[in-house]
Amino acid sequence: VRWKAKEVLLRDGKREVEKRKGAKRQQSATKGAQVTEKRE
Repeated sequence: VRWKAKEVLLRDGKREVEKRKGAKRQQSATKGAQVTEKRE
């Protein structure tokens, strides 16, 4: 049972990392959009 819990923790950790990566990507995308809007 212990190793199974470890696997679940690893999987959840990976999911959290992916969430953070996605959030950062969205933030940079919105920043880029704002910059292009200001230029026009």
